[in-house]
Amino acid sequence: MKHIILILVLIFCINYTRGQARIGDTEWEIRDEFSEKTFKSGTDSDGDKWISMETSISTVRYYFNALHEWQCYLTMIIPDNQAALNYLVEKYNKEYVIISETSWKMYGNNGIMKINLIFAEEGGYYFL
Repeated sequence: MKHIILILVLIFCINYTRGQARIGDTEWEIRDEFSEKTFKSGTDSDGDKWISMETSISTVRYYFNALHEWQCYLTMIIPDNQAALNYLVEKYNKEYVIISETSWKMYGNNGIMKINLIFAEEGGYYFL
Protein backbone atom coordinates (compact mmCIF):
# COMPACT_ATOMS: atom_id res chain seq x y z
CA MET A 1 0.00 0.00 0.00
CA LYS A 2 2.85 2.39 0.84
CA HIS A 3 4.35 1.77 -2.61
CA ILE A 4 1.09 2.67 -4.34
CA ILE A 5 0.77 5.93 -2.38
CA LEU A 6 4.40 6.81 -3.12
CA ILE A 7 3.92 6.14 -6.84
CA LEU A 8 0.75 8.31 -6.92
CA VAL A 9 2.53 11.17 -5.14
CA LEU A 10 5.45 10.94 -7.59
CA ILE A 11 3.11 10.96 -10.60
CA PHE A 12 1.32 14.01 -9.21
CA CYS A 13 4.61 15.85 -8.58
CA ILE A 14 6.00 15.01 -12.01
CA ASN A 15 2.81 16.16 -13.74
CA TYR A 16 2.77 19.38 -11.79
CA THR A 17 6.45 20.31 -11.90
CA ARG A 18 6.49 19.94 -15.69
CA GLY A 19 4.15 22.96 -15.72
CA GLN A 20 6.70 25.30 -14.16
CA ALA A 21 8.22 28.36 -15.82
CA ARG A 22 10.09 27.86 -19.07
CA ILE A 23 11.77 31.27 -19.21
CA GLY A 24 13.95 31.48 -22.33
CA ASP A 25 12.18 28.63 -24.16
CA THR A 26 10.40 29.26 -27.45
CA GLU A 27 6.73 28.52 -27.94
CA TRP A 28 7.60 25.46 -30.01
CA GLU A 29 9.98 24.08 -27.38
CA ILE A 30 7.21 24.34 -24.79
CA ARG A 31 4.61 22.81 -27.13
CA ASP A 32 7.03 19.99 -27.98
CA GLU A 33 7.84 19.28 -24.32
CA PHE A 34 4.15 19.11 -23.42
CA SER A 35 2.95 17.51 -26.64
CA GLU A 36 0.30 15.52 -24.76
CA LYS A 37 -1.36 18.78 -23.59
CA THR A 38 -3.96 20.87 -25.39
CA PHE A 39 -2.94 24.51 -25.66
CA LYS A 40 -5.00 27.66 -25.94
CA SER A 41 -3.40 30.78 -27.38
CA GLY A 42 -4.08 34.46 -27.76
CA THR A 43 -2.68 37.96 -27.62
CA ASP A 44 -2.82 40.29 -24.62
CA SER A 45 -3.58 44.03 -24.69
CA ASP A 46 0.14 44.82 -25.22
CA GLY A 47 0.27 42.62 -28.31
CA ASP A 48 2.26 39.86 -26.62
CA LYS A 49 1.43 36.31 -27.63
CA TRP A 50 0.54 33.77 -24.95
CA ILE A 51 -0.16 30.05 -24.81
CA SER A 52 -1.72 28.22 -21.88
CA MET A 53 -2.26 24.67 -20.70
CA GLU A 54 -3.98 22.94 -17.81
CA THR A 55 -2.12 20.89 -15.20
CA SER A 56 -3.63 18.74 -12.49
CA ILE A 57 -3.81 21.74 -10.11
CA SER A 58 -3.48 24.91 -12.17
CA THR A 59 -3.51 26.77 -15.45
CA VAL A 60 -0.07 27.77 -16.74
CA ARG A 61 0.26 30.66 -19.21
CA TYR A 62 3.50 31.46 -21.06
CA TYR A 63 4.11 34.92 -22.60
CA PHE A 64 6.28 35.72 -25.66
CA ASN A 65 7.13 38.87 -27.64
CA ALA A 66 9.47 40.04 -30.38
CA LEU A 67 11.63 42.03 -27.94
CA HIS A 68 12.59 38.74 -26.31
CA GLU A 69 13.20 37.00 -29.67
CA TRP A 70 9.91 35.11 -29.19
CA GLN A 71 11.27 33.34 -26.11
CA CYS A 72 9.17 32.97 -22.98
CA TYR A 73 9.80 36.01 -20.79
CA LEU A 74 6.98 35.59 -18.26
CA THR A 75 5.00 32.69 -16.83
CA MET A 76 1.72 32.95 -14.93
CA ILE A 77 0.50 30.06 -12.78
CA ILE A 78 -3.14 30.22 -11.71
CA PRO A 79 -3.98 27.66 -9.00
CA ASP A 80 -7.35 25.93 -9.42
CA ASN A 81 -8.37 26.34 -5.78
CA GLN A 82 -7.23 27.18 -2.24
CA ALA A 83 -5.66 23.73 -1.73
CA ALA A 84 -3.56 24.16 -4.89
CA LEU A 85 -2.51 27.64 -3.76
CA ASN A 86 -1.39 26.31 -0.37
CA TYR A 87 0.45 23.41 -2.05
CA LEU A 88 2.35 25.80 -4.32
CA VAL A 89 3.28 28.15 -1.46
CA GLU A 90 4.63 25.19 0.53
CA LYS A 91 6.54 23.95 -2.52
CA TYR A 92 8.10 27.36 -3.17
CA ASN A 93 8.99 27.74 0.52
CA LYS A 94 10.90 24.44 0.36
CA GLU A 95 12.58 24.87 -3.04
CA TYR A 96 13.33 28.59 -3.40
CA VAL A 97 14.76 31.47 -1.38
CA ILE A 98 11.94 33.11 0.60
CA ILE A 99 11.90 36.89 0.20
CA SER A 100 8.52 37.49 1.87
CA GLU A 101 5.22 35.70 2.45
CA THR A 102 4.36 36.30 -1.20
CA SER A 103 7.75 36.45 -2.90
CA TRP A 104 10.55 33.99 -3.76
CA LYS A 105 13.77 33.86 -5.81
CA MET A 106 15.27 30.96 -7.70
CA TYR A 107 18.93 31.06 -8.65
CA GLY A 108 19.74 29.05 -11.76
CA ASN A 109 22.17 28.72 -14.65
CA ASN A 110 20.31 31.37 -16.66
CA GLY A 111 20.14 33.93 -13.84
CA ILE A 112 17.68 34.82 -11.12
CA MET A 113 13.96 34.18 -11.46
CA LYS A 114 11.61 36.16 -9.24
CA ILE A 115 8.28 34.60 -8.24
CA ASN A 116 5.46 36.72 -6.82
CA LEU A 117 2.08 35.65 -5.48
CA ILE A 118 -0.46 38.27 -6.46
CA PHE A 119 -3.94 38.66 -5.00
CA ALA A 120 -6.11 40.37 -7.61
CA GLU A 121 -8.39 43.24 -6.53
CA GLU A 122 -11.36 41.55 -8.18
CA GLY A 123 -10.58 38.31 -6.31
CA GLY A 124 -8.46 35.32 -7.06
CA TYR A 125 -4.71 34.82 -7.02
CA TYR A 126 -1.86 33.85 -9.31
CA PHE A 127 1.92 33.52 -9.42
CA LEU A 128 4.10 35.55 -11.82
